[in-house]
Amino acid sequence: MRGTARLHRVALLSAALMVGVWLTMIAGCGGTSSKGDAQLTQDTGIGGDATNGDTTNGSDLTSEDGAGNDLTSEDGVTPGDTSGEDGVSPTDTSGEDTVAPVDTTPADTNPGDTSVQPDTGGPLSCTDPSPCGGYACNLTGGSPGVCRTQCFFEAHCATGFTCDADNACVPLVSCSDSAACNGYACNQQQGVCLVSCDGPGDCADGYACGQDNKCFQTTPCSDPAPCGGYSCNTDQSVCHVNCSLQVPCANGYTCTLGGTCIPVVTCTAESNNCGTFACNTTTGSCRILCLSHDHCADGNICQQGSCVPGTRCTTDDECSGYDCNNGACRTSCTQNAHCAAGNACNPQDQCVTATACTQNDQCTAFECDTGGNPDRNVCRLRCGSDADCQANLGYRCDPAQTCVLAAECTNETAATTCNGFTCNDGRCRVRCAGNQHCLDGFHCDQATDSCIAN
Repeated sequence: MRGTARLHRVALLSAALMVGVWLTMIAGCGGTSSKGDAQLTQDTGIGGDATNGDTTNGSDLTSEDGAGNDLTSEDGVTPGDTSGEDGVSPTDTSGEDTVAPVDTTPADTNPGDTSVQPDTGGPLSCTDPSPCGGYACNLTGGSPGVCRTQCFFEAHCATGFTCDADNACVPLVSCSDSAACNGYACNQQQGVCLVSCDGPGDCADGYACGQDNKCFQTTPCSDPAPCGGYSCNTDQSVCHVNCSLQVPCANGYTCTLGGTCIPVVTCTAESNNCGTFACNTTTGSCRILCLSHDHCADGNICQQGSCVPGTRCTTDDECSGYDCNNGACRTSCTQNAHCAAGNACNPQDQCVTATACTQNDQCTAFECDTGGNPDRNVCRLRCGSDADCQANLGYRCDPAQTCVLAAECTNETAATTCNGFTCNDGRCRVRCAGNQHCLDGFHCDQATDSCIAN
């Protein structure tokens, strides 16, 4: 019996070993598959492999997971994998796995994520410059004050800092010469580097002061050839970096209104290659500055030296409700005088058709504007103050420049009727110009002309 049982156990063990060998052979032939294999393309080998069949399990350098140290077959799950078939195994560092190491939650959405500085909700409160990062503490409004965030004078910076050309407070740098000053000169009297310039003396050798009050490296020259269209400053043997009537450009270049040298563009009256400008047929080159609408191409008008899209006109009839102003149609308005007859300016700065009038009772809420020519007398469509509304009927001008019917009130009922505003001539105010127009416990928000609870 004991011998028979031993024979049975040997037979079972042999069968198990054969099954294990059979499974291993199948794995070596690439027969295993996973969700990762289904997503790959260009499989040309056996069983989904990108090359011909693998010969070993555990040293696969050309399978779909890229070069790595896979411990099992191509896409098998190893004991260290925790994120699915194609997850990163502990020893896999060079494959095409895309699972992020730890944090995949965007900054500031995970309570435990501290990699992004939290919002502070506005300027920092202060009683001295210590929390202000180099800026001074502005105590103008009382104590505590708020930290400055921009500088225009040295006094706007804390001790040890100075105001640079970008209106930022930066640390002072000690110096004995300009070597440590990043292109700026050393202030020998104070022993510190300058951080902005007003002229060439404020810059180190080889640098010049630009229009933005910053020192920049110059290009040596004896003629305009290396100067990129600018002329050569022969006194200093460096290229100019801007142009003007006194400092012209090199030949073949012309100076823009902003002091930049650009190539001259040749043209004819028929060429239409000058953009918004017209061709100067006298010189055969495109204009870059306009003094009249005629200096602009068709469909453009001259505004402050530049040609911009617009409609030229001789009468209001050509301007779709707007006024013809100096030979060009207006495109927006702030008052009725900017509109053609029969039109009025609305709160959206548009000229629209309005009701003709001669007296207020012909208008609703707004007054009749009789300040212009008789053919322009129309009911207002926007207000700047209560005087533009029919105040005697209870209308008031609100922050949206619209005349609205204000609620009736007394000083005693204002707290329950006027939404934070005071009562004025039996009607609630609907806009404020100061805290005196608001009830106790409210203040006037200058941005919205509204009374806001403290």
